[in-house]
Amino acid sequence: TTLEVLKPDLYKWIAENKDAVCGGMMHSYLAYRNKPEDNRKQYELEFESLGLDPDQSIMSVASMFPVFAKDVNARFYDSYSNSNVRMQMRAAQAERFELYFMMDMDDVKVSRSIINGCIYSFGKEELQKVIADINNNGNVTFFIDEIRAMVDKIPYQRLSLIASVFIEFQNGLQGEVYNSGLFIPASRSADYLTEQIIKKLKTKDERFELYKESLLVANQASFGTISHKIRKLEWAYGRYTDEKEIPEDQLVSLEQLKNLEQLFLDRINELSISDILLETDESIYAFYMWRDLDCDGAEKYLDEALKDDIKKMKFICRFAGRWTGSNGSGWSFSHSNYSKYASEEEIYETIRNLDKSKLSEFTESDQIKLASFVLNHNKDEFMYATEEQAKQLVAQWKNEYSSIDSGK
Repeated sequence: TTLEVLKPDLYKWIAENKDAVCGGMMHSYLAYRNKPEDNRKQYELEFESLGLDPDQSIMSVASMFPVFAKDVNARFYDSYSNSNVRMQMRAAQAERFELYFMMDMDDVKVSRSIINGCIYSFGKEELQKVIADINNNGNVTFFIDEIRAMVDKIPYQRLSLIASVFIEFQNGLQGEVYNSGLFIPASRSADYLTEQIIKKLKTKDERFELYKESLLVANQASFGTISHKIRKLEWAYGRYTDEKEIPEDQLVSLEQLKNLEQLFLDRINELSISDILLETDESIYAFYMWRDLDCDGAEKYLDEALKDDIKKMKFICRFAGRWTGSNGSGWSFSHSNYSKYASEEEIYETIRNLDKSKLSEFTESDQIKLASFVLNHNKDEFMYATEEQAKQLVAQWKNEYSSIDSGK
């Protein structure tokens, strides 16, 4: 680049200060503490120490990076949109930064040609395969953000197709991004994306058909996802909630919503033979919806399921909430959410006495949640265990089981 050739010291400084120019975790914590004039003075001193003209350097960096420009109060941008930065493939996009300032081609996580194919041309099977591959490669959060940035470019006739595939895959998406002090899982980012897409459909009939088809084809992985979306439609009409109606979120008619509820009951009676209400975090919405529509059927199912300790602990895991703090992140459980089904002491003893050879019956995420419950027992919330500490306990459980098993 011209900057690399003519101002190599400035180029090197930018390459080593991604957080300062693109924003990031530490930037989120520190940005609000400093005034723009203090930030500017700090950077002036840094650039002077490198033998660079401070004013010229600050203006050069600010012209490329809106986050930095805001921090030093340099007026290059009337407004700043991360979506615009992403769509224009600029260096200020954090995920593309290394491509411009380290020239590492491996950092191009998903090519623009693949993204364009998903938006403009891929059929359902090809779209499913591409998303599965991207997810397996650990790049799905980047991919979702790219699609969200270009959502206005999606041809109208492809909106339902793209939304339906993301609904199908949402629950199994791996990874998370850090934004404004919170860790946002890929599944939630996908949920935001599908909501954006669904709202772009012009008629309630089109939206109803999308919900209906997704409900009809839902499997164990996606049933909780589509149940959650229908649940939000119920809330929009003030059904099964004390909240007021939200007219702008009434994406289908009330009659259509009732049709979806009946279809939900037909499907839940078919799927409840399995443990579908126990396996995924979003499945708790399916249980709540079932309980509201058919309380006797839902409670009968749950009473039977909770007789088994493994199933009971899987169900309790559905009530785990993610927290984020300055020392990391982890999982916690609000007593009011699960107390109807088991006491804290009962759950604690059940996990402690659980045959650790049965850990393989839980997902990795649920293993961490169980460990978090044990570590947080009788602790103040400011002393809650981080996810890393919970992982260490899981590893300890597995090592203990391996030692016992090898000694037989």
